Amino acid sequence: RPTAHAFIASIDSHPVGLTIGFEGFSTFECKPLINLHDLVVHPDHRRKGVASSLLLAAEAYAKEQDMCKLTLEVLQGNGPAKKTYKEVGWAPYDLGSENGIAEFWQKKL
Repeated sequence: RPTAHAFIASIDSHPVGLTIGFEGFSTFECKPLINLHDLVVHPDHRRKGVASSLLLAAEAYAKEQDMCKLTLEVLQGNGPAKKTYKEVGWAPYDLGSENGIAEFWQKKL
């Protein structure tokens, strides 16, 4: 896919982590965005900052491309992932006290 973006973390020339995202478009901001779909770190390299580095690399790329934001989905009970996301500045999609937090819905085809 021409609008897919992959970021690979390596240590000593060995891949240890990966995140893949796809471009979307924010009609509110009139700018492109990246939705990260996968974030994986090899079990031997977890809790060493690899996931944070991947998220920051994706962020740097998005800023270079004048994108408005990055998005992702996380399971409600995935505390370790949420902790990592918060540490690098992520937060739930909060639309303010009047509208609350947005939910991600789907309809399978």
